[in-house]
Amino acid sequence: MKKITWMFIALAAIITVGCEPNSGEDEPSRKHRTATFEDKLQTSTDPDRPGDVIGVAKWASLVDSKQHGGELLYSGNGYSWYDVETDLYSSLPDPWGDGTFYGGGIAVSNYVGSVAVYNTYESQLTVGNISVTGSKNFLVCYVANNDCPPFMEFKYGTGIFEQMDICSTCYSLYVAQNGNDFCPPIGADGYLKVIVTGYDAQGTEVGSLEHDIFKGNSLMASWRKWNLSSLGVVKRITFRMEEGKIVNGEYVKSTLEYMQYPTYLAIDNIKVYR
Repeated sequence: MKKITWMFIALAAIITVGCEPNSGEDEPSRKHRTATFEDKLQTSTDPDRPGDVIGVAKWASLVDSKQHGGELLYSGNGYSWYDVETDLYSSLPDPWGDGTFYGGGIAVSNYVGSVAVYNTYESQLTVGNISVTGSKNFLVCYVANNDCPPFMEFKYGTGIFEQMDICSTCYSLYVAQNGNDFCPPIGADGYLKVIVTGYDAQGTEVGSLEHDIFKGNSLMASWRKWNLSSLGVVKRITFRMEEGKIVNGEYVKSTLEYMQYPTYLAIDNIKVYR
């Protein structure tokens, strides 16, 4: 009887192991990594050459000298960045074929100032305060076209976007609070939200997550952490924006052809698992 019992336990263990999902051949090499966008020496994560210096991250060199109309973002030669540690990459989506930031994109920035001063499109890369980690550099995502949205992806593989810090920019915040020549203040019933969509290695959509930037009088003026891990393993994520009114507690999307409010989002400290 004892032999039969132990045989049953052993067989159950084998079946249990066999039912475990295959984590993939590259799973042992996956690690938690963070893109901070700070200038620093970058060292190898290759186990055969631990600690070897493989380059210097020069993120400050990717910050345009003018926030609007600068040579890096508006030359027509395109713009891109790549982080060795996380394998994250982004370039301009270029919906209109001019190779500039007019069509949106994700740019590196280090502009920090007050909403009272930096409140026009000419200061589109400015945030009101640095992140809670004291990071000097960060990203500004500008969504100019939802049909060809800004993106970031794992350049040479796939991974999980675990978390990122996000914040409104000064320009967006000012217009939401005060309005401008094109739109009124967002008001107690207005909203603007960002929608992140994940895609697998075959380009198939795997899911989306939403986060309010402005919701009525609740304005995202300080940095917040956003968990994206429920998207699972992805190749790419895209950023879209939606605005409208809140009616009886429900989001009602605007039917206007163009967005009224500035569609910018600051991003920093992107944690991934790859």
